[in-house]
Order: sequence, then structure tokens, then C-alpha cells
Amino acid sequence: MLTGIMHDLVYPHQLDQDALSSVVRRLKPLYQWYSPTADEERILTRIMAHQDTEIDLFELNGVVVAFGICVLIPLPSGEKCVFRHGTVIDGQFRSQGLYHQLFEHARERHHPDWYSTRTQNPRVYETWWKKFGGNLFPAPFTTLTQELKSLAVHIVQGKDSFEPDTFIARDVYREDRSGAEYHQCREAWIQEFFQLHLGVYDAFLLLGRAY
Repeated sequence: MLTGIMHDLVYPHQLDQDALSSVVRRLKPLYQWYSPTADEERILTRIMAHQDTEIDLFELNGVVVAFGICVLIPLPSGEKCVFRHGTVIDGQFRSQGLYHQLFEHARERHHPDWYSTRTQNPRVYETWWKKFGGNLFPAPFTTLTQELKSLAVHIVQGKDSFEPDTFIARDVYREDRSGAEYHQCREAWIQEFFQLHLGVYDAFLLLGRAY
């Protein structure tokens, strides 16, 4: 962890209204950097969408410089999946280990068998590929088995226009971020994979095997 950065774990459904409003205000500047049209009501709706939502906050001098929103999903097999609903890191603090720390905090709390997220960002995919390698799905030239498709459907729970055969959720974003600097990754094949399969409002559901 970088010097001076403090970690706070928040369970929003355990907070009273005043404490919840305080969390929304803490998140708001960084949240709006990523999603400029988001107001406090939208942020509140996002963090309260699931009963068991957990928010990891990283703060420097009282300012949130990174946060991750996740929830633990029990699977029919008895395994566990940590679903990452959103991760935002201040541009000044990227590539300094905070994304890895978010994974570590969830791992220490839950020891999951799977990790999952929904993303339109090739750079996020690149980070997950480095972490999971051949245990990351979907991937070019990799077959999605029926077991993986069933797992993905259980995680999505019918909330998106989700295509199990491709792991693509259609029209799930409000903003076109395809030209953003933070969408650029080093691996050309990843950039091409996203450009070939996703529209500007679409996303991949990612599944990473923890071991």
C-alpha cells in the first residue's frame, strides 16, 4: 500500500441515513470523474442495489483516490464468486498496486473460487488476463463450455440483455467511453477483441478462476 493511503470497508446496508449520505459524498468526486452524469441519487442507487454490497475505499488525506464495489454470490455448486460491480482509481494512482489490493481484500474476506465483473474497458481485461491467464473467460479462440455459460447466467440473474454464448451484455452503459485514455491497453489483440465484438454501450462479462 502506498504511504499515507488508508483503507476503509463499508457495508452500506448497515448504515443509517446520515452515514450513508456521507459515504455518497465521499465517493461522488471520483465517481463523477468516471461517470460525469451521475448524481448523488444515482450513486446511492448503485451502492444499494444489493443487500450484501461491500465497498472498499482507499483515501489519502481524507480524499477517496480509489474504490471498489463488490458482492459475494453463492453458486449452485457450493462455490463462491466475488462479483466486482465497479472499480475506479484516480488517474494519478494507477499502476501503483491499488487494483491488486482490491482483489486481495476480497480474497482475504471470502476466499472465492471465482471472480467476475462486467466491463467495456480493454485495460480492465488486460489486468484480469495478467491475473488469471488461461483461466479468464471469454477469450479469443477459447470455447465457452455449458458449465461456464450456466455459471454466467446464474451470476447475471436475468438483469441484463445477456448473451450466454458470447458473454456479452448489450446496451448496459449510458456513456460512450471508447475514446477515453483509460481504455487504452498495451496488448493489440485485446483492443481488437473488444472492437470486434462490442458496441460502445456493450460489455463483456468476465469470469476468472481463482486457482
